[in-house]
Amino acid sequence: MTTDTTEITVDGVAHGLAAACVDTLREIVAQATPEGVLAAAEAQARDAGTGSPEAVRGALHACLMALEGIRQAIAEPAPCVQIAPVSPDTEGGEQ
Repeated sequence: MTTDTTEITVDGVAHGLAAACVDTLREIVAQATPEGVLAAAEAQARDAGTGSPEAVRGALHACLMALEGIRQAIAEPAPCVQIAPVSPDTEGGEQ
């Protein structure tokens, strides 16, 4: 299944979920401290069956990678898509 940006733009459910993500991120940022994030990672590691320092670091690393992926996707401009080739032989092509 291919999804183009037009489908994503007009999909109200996807837009609503994206807005909910932004609202959640804003709430997290407003309340975040390194100690709070560490405590959340420790709880996640315990829920996964281990509270080892390696598991906590793994949870923190996974969180950082997810956040970094989102940051990069937002920061990088979307690639331009050429709908049809332009040539001097077609209307609108350069002469």
